[in-house]
Amino acid sequence: MDPTLALLAGAGGTALVQAMMGDAWAGVRDAAARLLGRGDAERESSTLTLLDASRRSVRQATPGSEESVHAAQSALWAARFAAVLESEPERAVLLNALLSLAAASAATATGANTQHISAGRNAYVAGRDQTLHFGSQPDGGRD
Repeated sequence: MDPTLALLAGAGGTALVQAMMGDAWAGVRDAAARLLGRGDAERESSTLTLLDASRRSVRQATPGSEESVHAAQSALWAARFAAVLESEPERAVLLNALLSLAAASAATATGANTQHISAGRNAYVAGRDQTLHFGSQPDGGRD
């Protein structure tokens, strides 16, 4: 299997399990079922049943077992995505869309937002859970 598709499948499994914990699960669930159903209504329906069971497992994990339950479910769904991508690589577009949907639902669930801040020397920015990216600065400042 193409390494890029394998990575995409792994990311899909992880994103799917993360989305199971959020309130916007329904949209992600339906998109995953469509992708894995491959246009077959019966396969899509059985996938929905599996997704619901998987979500119950993830949400009902006992303290101390969450990490292993999440890892097992992520691996299970990554394998399913990999099987689809191996036989139908063009479905990578749908999996990318699913990743975007899952990320958007996670951002909505956590109240995350993105700020773009530009500052010169001796600047101070305060906040919580920040990710800083340093790149070229228009004024020639230092990173």
